[in-house]
Amino acid sequence: MEINKRLFRKSVLAVAAAAFIGLGVSCTDIWSEQHPGTYYVNNGETVADWLDGRVQSHGDYSYFIAILQKAELWGQMRTYGTYTCFAPDNEAMEAYFKQRREDATTDSVRAVFQSLETVLQNRKLCDTIARTHIFDNSMFATDLFGSGVLEHPNMLDRYMSYTCFADTIPVMENGEILKAADGSDSTTVILKYLLNQQSVIENADDTVQNGVVHTIDRVIQSSNDFLPELMSLNPNISIFTAALFETHLRDTLRKYWDDDYPEIPYEYTMAAINAGKGVTHSTSYETDYEVIPEKREFKFTVFVVTDSVLAADYNIHNVAELREYAKTVYPEGADLDDVDRNSSLNKLLSYHILPCWLSYDQFNTSQEDIVKNHKDPQSLDIEDFFETLMPHSVMRISSPYKGNELKNRIGIFINRKGTTKNNNLVTPGIKIIDGQKGEYKGYTKICKNGEYHYVEKLLLYDDFTRNTALQCRMRIMTCTLSPDFINSGGRGRLRVDKRITYKYLPGYCTNFEWVDEQTEFYVRYRDASFGTFNGDEMTVMKSYDIAFKLPPVPSDGNYEIRIWNNAMKGTNVADRGIVQYYFHQTDPADRSLNWRNWTWNPEGIPVDLRIDGSDGRIGWISDSDLDNDEELIEINDRGMRNRGYMKAMDSYGTSSALRADKNCYRKIIANEYMRASTDYWIRIRQVYSGGTGVNPFSFIEVVPKSVYENNEDRH
Repeated sequence: MEINKRLFRKSVLAVAAAAFIGLGVSCTDIWSEQHPGTYYVNNGETVADWLDGRVQSHGDYSYFIAILQKAELWGQMRTYGTYTCFAPDNEAMEAYFKQRREDATTDSVRAVFQSLETVLQNRKLCDTIARTHIFDNSMFATDLFGSGVLEHPNMLDRYMSYTCFADTIPVMENGEILKAADGSDSTTVILKYLLNQQSVIENADDTVQNGVVHTIDRVIQSSNDFLPELMSLNPNISIFTAALFETHLRDTLRKYWDDDYPEIPYEYTMAAINAGKGVTHSTSYETDYEVIPEKREFKFTVFVVTDSVLAADYNIHNVAELREYAKTVYPEGADLDDVDRNSSLNKLLSYHILPCWLSYDQFNTSQEDIVKNHKDPQSLDIEDFFETLMPHSVMRISSPYKGNELKNRIGIFINRKGTTKNNNLVTPGIKIIDGQKGEYKGYTKICKNGEYHYVEKLLLYDDFTRNTALQCRMRIMTCTLSPDFINSGGRGRLRVDKRITYKYLPGYCTNFEWVDEQTEFYVRYRDASFGTFNGDEMTVMKSYDIAFKLPPVPSDGNYEIRIWNNAMKGTNVADRGIVQYYFHQTDPADRSLNWRNWTWNPEGIPVDLRIDGSDGRIGWISDSDLDNDEELIEINDRGMRNRGYMKAMDSYGTSSALRADKNCYRKIIANEYMRASTDYWIRIRQVYSGGTGVNPFSFIEVVPKSVYENNEDRH
């Protein structure tokens, strides 16, 4: 809608400030000049000072202050530190008390929420409310986009989800709505933020001496439930939830802590880094801060189908009918008890569960700079592969785009194959719903050990999925190989003002075994400017010897296994060393045996990772040096394959595609007949480095014969 230009010019600062506030940008200078006392300018005040002094401009916060005092957090809000405070005013607190009284099922609970005075008599309740709204780190709305989970947990160690949405508001002057040239009301669109699907940030990013304050319209209610209990609160998914209880998968979804995890020395914590006392390590090229996760948590992502979809699309109205349907998909488990992991119903449900916590924007990379590095995402979906809780199963999660910016993302889909641009869409996949409408609105989906997402249909690991949708080049990001990378915050961590790398300890990383416990093992920050695919990188150092399990293959057959290398020759830090690769397949009957007793079969001779593609042992010649002649390019590609190498992909790169970089290439390490019911392991052993060995790589490719022998694309 067109805004009256004369009136717009007259109030340009006010309108611009309103737009910036909606976008989460700090506009304190603009507002302090135009509207003194309305917005806060950092003049040494703390979070406590801000709350105490905003009675006139932002409402009265005396209720919240009293609760902070009862929880003994008020003193911290007055001291040095780095905090984020989501502040509900008295009106929001009163509404919360009223809601709790109305929802209460006992007189004792109603009595607690009669007034502020009765609430203050309950120290535990005050502590919960206070710590739900306070975080030990500064987080700004300017860093949020799309939907996801806030980077840091609150003081209850709970993560909080957010959703960005557009809102249209009238443009006001002197208490009246400005009129456009056609006489209609002038409006502006602002960006707002919804926390835990409950509270809207009304005023964002008020910076204070010890952090940042955001005002919110409702009290945030944090869930102390595990996923099964959280799901039980949503009547729209009652059948799926009841089936979790029938199969006892509810017990798996209540797993949370690793009680055997050791205490981490202070110097390896984020607190030490923030205090300037952290430990660093060098890769001969860069220096990073080392963080070791302070605890090991088990978290989950559950994909759920609503009762209405089950009824309309599958004629399923209860668990018994869901069980019968599962038998048609997995008949081999029809006679087994529901609690058996191989029973039909157990398989159906467990394929809907990932052993890691992924918010909507964490399934695939959503960092703007990374997305822009994809040269043609319309021709190749951005995707990741994840192992599910169903034995020997894998899930393909893809993000198709109309262009290489995040705003051009069409959606996120499970087990999608092909693209609409090339008119080769074999299956559109099943969409993960990112919406707040109808039956998908109003219920918290996030709790202390994970999150659930709605999907449009049931997810099936049937013949079509395994033999069609998943018959593809599985480019498996190394940062997804273990759920511990994701649950600890190592995977997808953006590089900001400091290079922070997560270090993992032997024995506490699912799917990984330290053959030599002196191996140093890291998942690095995501870097948009480095020569690694999607910016992801897993690094092993020193005289390393480590093994990891591959995700299962979808069907029996011959597969080619490739590994990424970035040699960096010519930078004076060609420190990659010489590596021996090994391959091992486990006999299902012997899975209880100690992995140290396995027979490791070497794959070929040791590989020198220090050489770049132009070395005669690889035979790389750039496409441009071949005059971009397709026949010559094909000859060179075949020659490299005969030597056991492939160029990098042409679908990704910071400026030019990585295919044009002679330091970036794929090493073919094995070609094996693999079975869908068997576990396979890769071992990487440093045999010579001439110094500190460093081996960074960003993906493994597992490619079926039907792909690598039939004109595999260069993407």
